[in-house]
Amino acid sequence: MTRLEVRNVPAALLVRDLTDEFEGVARDESTVTGDGWLVRFIPGEPVRMGLTVVPVLFIEVSGEREAEAAAFVRRKCIRGGG
Repeated sequence: MTRLEVRNVPAALLVRDLTDEFEGVARDESTVTGDGWLVRFIPGEPVRMGLTVVPVLFIEVSGEREAEAAAFVRRKCIRGGG
C-alpha cells in the first residue's frame, strides 16, 4: 500500500480525475476503484498557520496497479505556485 499526504486538495477533485481520466468507478465519496487498483481518501486533522486553516487529506492506494495509480494521483496533486 502507498500512503500519500496532501494539503489543500479536495478529495472530490481527485475522485473526478480518477473516474474521468483513469477509468475508475466511485463507490462513494471516499473510495474509487479501477482495474487492479483501489484509492481511499481519509480526511486528516487540518493544519493551522496563523489564522489560516489548511485541510489535510491522506490517500491510500493499493492493488496490482498500485504504482501506476499512485503516480497518477501524485501528478494530479501538483499545483503551480503564484
